[in-house]
Amino acid sequence: MIRKEMLYKALGIDINTKALITFVGAGGKTSAIFSLGEELIKLGKKVLITTTTAIYYPQASPILKRVVGLGEVEKISQEMPLKTMVVAGNKITSEGKLKGFKGEEIDKIFQSNSFEFILVEGDGAHCKSIKAPEAYEPVIPECTSFLVAVVGMDVIRKSVNEQNIHRIDRFIEITGARRGGIINSSMLIKLISHPRGSFKNCAKGCRRVLILNKADSNKDKMRAFYIKVLLKVLQPRVKSVIASLKGAYVYGRDYSSS
Repeated sequence: MIRKEMLYKALGIDINTKALITFVGAGGKTSAIFSLGEELIKLGKKVLITTTTAIYYPQASPILKRVVGLGEVEKISQEMPLKTMVVAGNKITSEGKLKGFKGEEIDKIFQSNSFEFILVEGDGAHCKSIKAPEAYEPVIPECTSFLVAVVGMDVIRKSVNEQNIHRIDRFIEITGARRGGIINSSMLIKLISHPRGSFKNCAKGCRRVLILNKADSNKDKMRAFYIKVLLKVLQPRVKSVIASLKGAYVYGRDYSSS
């Protein structure tokens, strides 16, 4: 049975408890962050979106305010209207990207209680559907209570090459794949399970959540379900969520067939 579910519910987020949630991986991180942000502000929560790397600077809108600088973050937190989220960073780069804050700066914002939820993009993916982290990635604020790793299911059956994989050398090291081979579900499971893979640098007490995104076709839904079932055994600490964020669908926990 297929059941559509709110993303915050699927991730296991208690809306009455403030949280710093860091997103890593590839295949829909930004979509996940903004989808979650919109759900939370509709529930009347104060939400900040930021990054420890650099993200494209989004267009301002009636529900999205943009600020640059730590001082401006504190100022707008006291003035922001209801059902509005804030996107903030340290500066705008020459490429027009929003450069984020240091992990400890985000921790201080969180500890100030200015926002109920802070959503952080913890690494880059160059618009690919899958990645393996480099030695210096991801950058995760210490106060993170949820680490959400995103993987794009559309990458299965595609070639192992730079066009499809970000940080391909690290991916090959972790999964044992070979260049020119075909990406399969087993490689994704190895990436998700490996200490230097999807949940690298995750603190001991931090909750681990996996979004198997881009499950747009029936085949990709079933592949995602297969990975989810295996991970229940191999990685019982990881909560898996099957989604098609492009289609605004998060499949409920009772999903078992298409």
